[in-house]
Amino acid sequence: MPSYISNAQPLVRRLADSAKLLVWMTDTSDHCVFLNANPEFTIGEKTSLHINEWFACIHPDDRARLRPSFIKVKEERTGYQFEYRIVRSDGSIRWMMGSGVPRTSDNGDFLGYVGTIVDVTSQHETLEKLAKSEAAHRLLTENSSDLISHHEPSTGLFRYASPSISRLLGYAPDELATLSVYSLISQDDEQAIRKEVRMQIEYCSPSKLVEFRIRAKNGRFYWLGTKLKVIKSPLSGGNTGVVAVSRDITAEREAREQLRHSEERFRSLIKLSSDWYWETDAEGRFTSVSAAIEQIYGLSAKALIGQTRFDRAIHQDDPGIREYVEKTNAREPFRDITYTAYGGQCSEPCHVRISGEPIFQDGEFKGYRGTGRDVTAEVKTNRRLSQLAAANTALIENSVDLMVLIAGDGTILRINQAVEKVLGYTPEEITGRKYQDFLVPGELERTQLIEKQLLKGIPILNFENRWFRQDGSIIHFSWAGQWSTAQSVLYVTGRDVTEMVNTRQEAAKSRQALITMLDSIGDAFYALSTDWRFSYVNGAAPISIGHRAFHNA
Repeated sequence: MPSYISNAQPLVRRLADSAKLLVWMTDTSDHCVFLNANPEFTIGEKTSLHINEWFACIHPDDRARLRPSFIKVKEERTGYQFEYRIVRSDGSIRWMMGSGVPRTSDNGDFLGYVGTIVDVTSQHETLEKLAKSEAAHRLLTENSSDLISHHEPSTGLFRYASPSISRLLGYAPDELATLSVYSLISQDDEQAIRKEVRMQIEYCSPSKLVEFRIRAKNGRFYWLGTKLKVIKSPLSGGNTGVVAVSRDITAEREAREQLRHSEERFRSLIKLSSDWYWETDAEGRFTSVSAAIEQIYGLSAKALIGQTRFDRAIHQDDPGIREYVEKTNAREPFRDITYTAYGGQCSEPCHVRISGEPIFQDGEFKGYRGTGRDVTAEVKTNRRLSQLAAANTALIENSVDLMVLIAGDGTILRINQAVEKVLGYTPEEITGRKYQDFLVPGELERTQLIEKQLLKGIPILNFENRWFRQDGSIIHFSWAGQWSTAQSVLYVTGRDVTEMVNTRQEAAKSRQALITMLDSIGDAFYALSTDWRFSYVNGAAPISIGHRAFHNA
């Protein structure tokens, strides 16, 4: 072994382990005649550094790849630039960029090479992270059951559409290359989309849910619920495109329309009723009275606010008042309690028959609500409509879906930033945990049945279950997802439907309460369809009109 190798070995090892930038010069025999101006790496008088010493520190795979190329450029006396890995003393790897050009004398004689060696490890690590991140995002996008698309900001031309567009609208992604999304949107809805884009461009308005109709390839129109975002260049500030995430809400819209017709039908029944509605607080004071009482007794509804039944009762020991006190003290519902009370301006007493139920909010007693006349049903229906409007508003304002990548054993591999708003966790806090950890007791078995279905390759839509938030509260999710056999992972999207679930439960209670109320009163109530058939009758109708008439009808 040449003596220069053993003499140079400690210096080469220090260079391989820690040098960030080397400026070097070699002679015609590949001996280093200059190395940096840094005293730490200066070649000593008794040290001769040969290029083979540096080659010995290169990763074996890269050394075998580079040596033929290095020999070739040296023979041709040309410049070069190579990337390769250096192996440190501890076995770790550094990426280096080596560049060199031939140097010649004034006479053109070849004198050797001059060049630099730069540590580019951080650039490689950054590129590797970016590549992994881009691949994960693309997998989520291409396996999402929602439609994810990218458009030109002004023309609406498709730049990209996820494969789900084929399932949703029947178009192959390559068919959209020359299409504008505006050519597919219903003309009645187009301006709403353009306005949303314009508001974001001109005023940086926050993204909100927009509902519109879009034409499928077969000509049928579907309703989409879409959140879109105008993307701006961080360098120029210009608009680089519009990204949209859309979900088919056709079934939801149809259900909403059916509910509207149902509410109109019940509102018609209430208008025919002569009942009136009331509410009291925890001390029994009237907080709300329907206006129908004015028509019946000539008594201003406002005049009752703040009064109690004792203020209006003629006899404090009235049996009906005693029963009312007994029931309200026990916080029990009551039905058909009759007592005598003062009317309006007239001096004659009136007989009032009331039914009511206690009101609880978060377990705390708040008062009572009930009926004396049938107008109460209209008040309840109006309240139901307000609740629906509030629930729909909440759904629109908070419609931020989760996009989750889950392993076959339930481990959450990746989750988007929406989790922080929806569940209260940061993505880092929830990644690596199993989704089963967040399920409300009683949901695991049902969810695992759906998981088995997914693992068989059967996609799911609108599967609902309950999760715990970080603060311990419960959230209802509607899930859509499918299993990727190629990647052995589960791709799912989750939407917060807590308000919808609560509203659904309250609607069922209100509907049952209304039917019970209609069946309890003495008046006959019925509804006729357009062909004069009975579509609803309460319990008193057959008695009042006659069983035979209903039998013949």
